[in-house]
Amino acid sequence: MKPRYHVYFGGSFFPPHIGHDEMLLALLAHPDTFVVHIVPTFQNPLKQIVGPLEATASFKRRMIEAWLDSLRARNVEGLSKLRVEWIEVDAGRASYTFDTLSKLQLETRVPRQRWALCLGDDCLQDLDRWKQVEDLLKNVGEVWVFRRGDSAGSAFLHRIPEILRALTRWRLLIPEIRDVSSTEVRRLLESRMPDAKRELQARYLLPELWTLLGESSSG
Repeated sequence: MKPRYHVYFGGSFFPPHIGHDEMLLALLAHPDTFVVHIVPTFQNPLKQIVGPLEATASFKRRMIEAWLDSLRARNVEGLSKLRVEWIEVDAGRASYTFDTLSKLQLETRVPRQRWALCLGDDCLQDLDRWKQVEDLLKNVGEVWVFRRGDSAGSAFLHRIPEILRALTRWRLLIPEIRDVSSTEVRRLLESRMPDAKRELQARYLLPELWTLLGESSSG
């Protein structure tokens, strides 16, 4: 019998957009998923993000809750498998995946072999800069990678240093996810141009997120 995994799905989600949503839907529908743990960061330690939406942990929660409202409104199957972990948001500072995963493994008492780390392939270029990345990869049974946009399929493995590739099993997930940048979404939110707002609504944001973020950007 194949193992089913606790999937660690971390990210700044600043804001949650259609690419994040497509990844989450695929994880919930995957037959090897037991639980999806969404782990919003308060601050990505590899990025310097400055902006009004990141000013408070409470607004982070509002964005994630709006995303959850959207999932419930669409009657998405598998929501019983979804957990939101607020460890990093509540800390109110930069946090590291290795530390947070270790805490969750202690709390859940789920062995490391039953955990999968979910990544977009855009994360691979910076993976060797992550804190204790070798220990992190040894601490999961698999790494699940989503291909974004027109990136080069299974060639993603060649973007990972060989020393890291050997530490765990890697799996490329289907389907391909739309290539959406949170940076671009924030840029459009800050724009005063009507075309920018229409593009946000049509291409990048779920209605519940547009209601929240559109009001914030116009204030």
